[in-house]
Amino acid sequence: MDIDDISPELQDEYNSKYKRAFDLLSEYAFIGSRGRIGNRERKHIEQTIPLFTRCIEIWRGSWSAMWGLGKAHQALGHHRTALGWFERAFKIEEGNSDVFREASLEALSLGEAKKALSYAKKACDLDPDNSGLHANLALALLLNKQGEEALKKIQETCERDSKDTVSKNVMALISDVLDGKRPYPEKIEG
Repeated sequence: MDIDDISPELQDEYNSKYKRAFDLLSEYAFIGSRGRIGNRERKHIEQTIPLFTRCIEIWRGSWSAMWGLGKAHQALGHHRTALGWFERAFKIEEGNSDVFREASLEALSLGEAKKALSYAKKACDLDPDNSGLHANLALALLLNKQGEEALKKIQETCERDSKDTVSKNVMALISDVLDGKRPYPEKIEG
């Protein structure tokens, strides 16, 4: 069922609730590190959950509302729940690299190495020029104890985008693991 298959009244309700939820999410969920927000931000992000939930009740095919629920739970530090919403979203919208990126980040946070690697590869396949996605893939390789492959991937990424500080930090982490300065991580949090 498409959004056009529901009544105009429900479409209006969906659009109103989605806009309100996304506006709140945009204002508060993207401001800092995942799971490290203040009480004010937490309150506003929590308000998005029933709004996005109602959107999905209205239109079960709303992958973007599922993505929004994933982002809200991600910001609140509810990584298992966030991953579940991202996985539901990409079953509907298989061509969006951002949904796979977020799923890979949550899998990294949870220490789910195989999922993190699978989702990171899919994100890179969908958007091969995105340095951030390749840095996530390198982290997923590291989590899977494929250190040499992770180093190769992050070196390629740094060569493509020499100004990307995130990729440089990822390379430092991988190098530390390969040099024996740090153990292989069990999970990687944002």
